[in-house]
Amino acid sequence: MSQPQHQIEVCSECDEKADWYCVQDDSNFCNEHNLVVHAPKALKNHERVPIGEKQNNMKPSNCQNHHMPLCLYCVTCKHPVKSVVDVVDDVKTELKQQIKKLRPVAIACEVEAETLEKIIQDINDSEARSGESIEKEFGHLVNLLSTTKKRLREELKRKSQICRDNVHSRQEKLNNVKSSLNRGLREAEHTFSSQAIAQTIASAGCVVEAPNRISMKTSSLALNTWIPVASMSSARRHHTATLLSSGKVLVAGGHSSNSLSSCEVNDPPSNRWTPVASMSSPRFWHTATLLSSGKLLVTGGYTDSNSLSSCEVYDRPSNTWTPVASMSSAHGYHTATLLSSGKVLVTGGDGHLSSCEVYDPPSNTWTPVASMSSAHGYHTATLLSSGKVLVTGGDGRLSSCEMYDPPSNRWTPVASMSSAHGYHTATLLSSGKVLVTGGGGDGPSSSCEVYDW
Repeated sequence: MSQPQHQIEVCSECDEKADWYCVQDDSNFCNEHNLVVHAPKALKNHERVPIGEKQNNMKPSNCQNHHMPLCLYCVTCKHPVKSVVDVVDDVKTELKQQIKKLRPVAIACEVEAETLEKIIQDINDSEARSGESIEKEFGHLVNLLSTTKKRLREELKRKSQICRDNVHSRQEKLNNVKSSLNRGLREAEHTFSSQAIAQTIASAGCVVEAPNRISMKTSSLALNTWIPVASMSSARRHHTATLLSSGKVLVAGGHSSNSLSSCEVNDPPSNRWTPVASMSSPRFWHTATLLSSGKLLVTGGYTDSNSLSSCEVYDRPSNTWTPVASMSSAHGYHTATLLSSGKVLVTGGDGHLSSCEVYDPPSNTWTPVASMSSAHGYHTATLLSSGKVLVTGGDGRLSSCEMYDPPSNRWTPVASMSSAHGYHTATLLSSGKVLVTGGGGDGPSSSCEVYDW
């Protein structure tokens, strides 16, 4: 039998007005239970239509045995058949019973939730109290650090002042000792000079009254004088003279009527010259450089016929000359400078040379390095306190200067001298400045100038 048209369709779950009809379940659902019932994944694909379209989509209820339309009973077998509403009522009754059984569990869960909430609140309160305690302790620690920092700063300031006072006091003592040493040296020098003068004057017929007191029948003798001392055993020029670590002076090579290989040593206290071993090659206009080991390195120069690239080393204790590695090219009228590293820098030379090379004593090797920006011969090379090397003038016509930096292997032009200097001298002063004297361009010069770098 069909239902009257005016009958209101209700939800199978709550008896409220139905909004949807499920074809597979043959059930009506309100909006809320439509979502709840079909939430499981297996039921999401059920075909659902608005309740107004139910008549067009519903499937007739059938008797399970004879597939007859469902009413109160099957017309074929007279077997009573439950309506959908009755089935729903049975399900609802069963659900209510289950809810009744679950209510105590829900109440217990609610109580447990309240207990947990209280515990969480206690934890939050404890964290708040701990935060206040930590903040208080942190503030105390900051104050303690601030106080300690202030105390340490004052202590450091006090000790720094004590150190400055000690340094100042020691500097004064050092200056006093230095002054005393200078006075002693001047007195010793005066005494030594007076004794030497006394001996010289006595041999000339003067009267010597005391070692430090000299009188002459004709005139008094001034101390600002040059005093002749013992002559070398051989006449020579264009030679080298090097102050050894023992305080003696070694003269090597040079030229007389021909180039010389002979050498001799002067002992200032005894005022004596002593011949020592000769070099393996005669040479003049060479260089002689005292190495860090105390040995003497001689480089290049000239013989009577040509320029030299050969080098040799003198060992004073054994009184021997030993040939060492030759330079990569011949150098004469050049310079050889002992660098801070213990190596020796050779620069330029006669013949318009700009090439440079460095000798390493431990490995006995020569290594070419950067060339100068201009050729220099008859020039000077001065080691500055910075470790750099200043080259000045040369060739009698040059006023240009340049500076070599060993670590970077680079030459850099610097300010030129106010006039040309060649065959001149350059001396490093105690102030760090460099004094250039004499030389000249077209002729001898008496001009001098100082370089302040």
